[in-house]
Amino acid sequence: MSSFDELIKNKINKEAWAVPKTLDDKLSEIIDELPSEPKSRNSISYRKIAAAAGVTLTILLAFNSSSVKAAVSNVIEYFNINKNSEYVGEASTFQEFNNSIGISAEDKGIKLTIDNIVADDNFLNIFYTAESEKDIPRSEYEDYWSAFELRPFLDLKVNGKNISGGSSYKDEAYLETNKILKGVYRANVVETKLTDKFNIEISTDRALKTEGNWKIEASVDKSKVVAVSKIVTPKKKVKIDNGVKINSIKIDKVAMSPLGNQIVITEYTDEDANSFQHFAIEDSRGNITTPLDHGSIGTDGNKMTNTFEFIGLDKETEYINIIPIKSYDGKGEYTEKIDIKKLPSTINLNDKGSITIDDVIFSKNQIKVKFRKNGVVLSTGDFYFYDKDGNELEFSKGGALEIPVDRSTGVYTTTYTSYNESEDFSKYAKIATNKPKNGIKLAEDQKIRVDLK
Repeated sequence: MSSFDELIKNKINKEAWAVPKTLDDKLSEIIDELPSEPKSRNSISYRKIAAAAGVTLTILLAFNSSSVKAAVSNVIEYFNINKNSEYVGEASTFQEFNNSIGISAEDKGIKLTIDNIVADDNFLNIFYTAESEKDIPRSEYEDYWSAFELRPFLDLKVNGKNISGGSSYKDEAYLETNKILKGVYRANVVETKLTDKFNIEISTDRALKTEGNWKIEASVDKSKVVAVSKIVTPKKKVKIDNGVKINSIKIDKVAMSPLGNQIVITEYTDEDANSFQHFAIEDSRGNITTPLDHGSIGTDGNKMTNTFEFIGLDKETEYINIIPIKSYDGKGEYTEKIDIKKLPSTINLNDKGSITIDDVIFSKNQIKVKFRKNGVVLSTGDFYFYDKDGNELEFSKGGALEIPVDRSTGVYTTTYTSYNESEDFSKYAKIATNKPKNGIKLAEDQKIRVDLK
């Protein structure tokens, strides 16, 4: 096992202009303290790209006005370049609730800058830039893995206390040049109880595949987003029969904000097998959906706490019903093959859900599949391609997979990138996905109502 694999395992201005308040406060503080003298698939080898966010050592402010100004617009600039970002649909929302930081530091010839922080009661989003004096070492595998391997691994403290997000975090990054890496780290803080204004310390001992010691401190204000958010804590305890075992659960919290929605559920169990993870969400208007994502905050041996992100609801929703999925064995099968020239087309996955494929776009060495989930859908958004005679097609040299979703519209974009820069797509004529082989069944008689008003 390589050192990188082991790490993964073990860590799962004088110019007159309008300076952002958080930046101005930090500048004043530093000046005051100055001394008087200065999923892969076997058939196609798709790999899901993860990517990142980072951070730094001694606190050095970017005094150069052009650098500070760049930090202000960095959120939008990030998404203008990284159009495959999972959060590209939320660019304007991130900008609206942005805290411009612009603090940098250096160690081992690498400067890391915290450009922006966007926070609410669900997520802490950290935008960063890592710049090396020398060319950044690339992956020993494929260039598409380089950003994943180069990302910093972050430890966070809020108001002096460690944030432990378990497996419930995400990060993404991309190489802007041979010397610059940009990324976003998204920490799940739904259980952290952030104050409206808080101090954060971000540290890491690895960046751009280089061991070092980086730390940065900053101040964050999330009061603006809190004003348009809603949090309810029902603390509702129930027992759910999923057909295999009885799940004893507690609905701890439902948190909704412009930056994301989450349900926090505690399950009283000492085992992970057959835990309560599959359910549908029905709102007061009759709309039904399934969680977008699932993360584990952790367990103490007698209980585990999980978070479930969802989209499609807002703070005007009066209530939701959590409806357990009683029957789902995880076995899948291929759906019918759809002619790409006859899109959009809807594929039924079960009697409660379907997906609508809006478009398939071929460009150079990429395939983009734009689709929407309708109702109860448990599939992740993986697709299969065929020629006109129904023979499955593979990338000649393998490829990478990304599945971002526009949380404002509900449109997913599955992007397959071939490692062959001149991949031939001329024979790609049909598309299919997978569905539960034995269907699913909702336990309507066990639905849990959570009032949000």
